[in-house]
Amino acid sequence: KKEEAEIRNEADNLIYSSDKLITQDFKDKIKPEQTEKIHKAVNELKDAIASNNIDTIKSKIQETKTILAEVSTEIYKNIGQQSETATSSSSNTTSEDNTDTNNPDSSSNNANQTEQQK
Repeated sequence: KKEEAEIRNEADNLIYSSDKLITQDFKDKIKPEQTEKIHKAVNELKDAIASNNIDTIKSKIQETKTILAEVSTEIYKNIGQQSETATSSSSNTTSEDNTDTNNPDSSSNNANQTEQQK
């Protein structure tokens, strides 16, 4: 009984976090086909809960976690690429604008300041 309750709680939490992921947290960063995959997995998990079959619920929890992991990895990869692009372009601009040609240490100081600002 206790294990069943824990599994149901895990399933409910997974449903909640999946819904939050696609409706709030990363709504604008998830592709429509990824959203559809998550919806499908969540609906199958809800059906499994309704069936009261613990083995099916466990299986659907794993499937849903796998899909969420794939989507999350892609989201963070895309966010990382966007921030790297933004950081490198702003760093280049800052370094070029602030370099003092009379002071050989100024460019390394600017680089340190840029690192600290991040």
